[in-house]
Amino acid sequence: MFYVNNDTYLELAKLDFNQCQELHQLEWIRVQKWWIYNHLQEFGISKETLLSAYFLVAASIFEPERLTERTAWAKTAVLIEAIAYYFSKETCIKQRRAFLLEFGYGSSGGRYKKVNGSFNLRKTGMELVGLLLTTLNQLSLDAQDQHGSDIHQLLHHTMFY
Repeated sequence: MFYVNNDTYLELAKLDFNQCQELHQLEWIRVQKWWIYNHLQEFGISKETLLSAYFLVAASIFEPERLTERTAWAKTAVLIEAIAYYFSKETCIKQRRAFLLEFGYGSSGGRYKKVNGSFNLRKTGMELVGLLLTTLNQLSLDAQDQHGSDIHQLLHHTMFY
């Protein structure tokens, strides 16, 4: 047991933990900036909700090289909460349908025809659709950079259906 139970391994473990902790702290700062920049508090996402989502992700996927996966999971979880909040506040079926149509229109690259140029979606719904589409596009670009495969359509299809 001497070969694995000694002060050298303990010091290496402490250094590794400190490095990992520093990385997660930097990620947490970036996630908070994303939350602030996109005004997610307007969609019912508190800092505590954001922290819970990030902590769940960081506790599940803690390896430093899996940064892209952690970021994608955390942002997706937060966006799902924001959409649930929007739908809980928006009781009109027309507004809910308009949200889904706008998302489908945006994720299809505009292949569906809008009637009179709009689906009659309120400003907050449009902002949330825009944030969702922007985030999905960024996540697909990050995945393509890291893994070399395009998952853009897969992400949009998964979120829409």
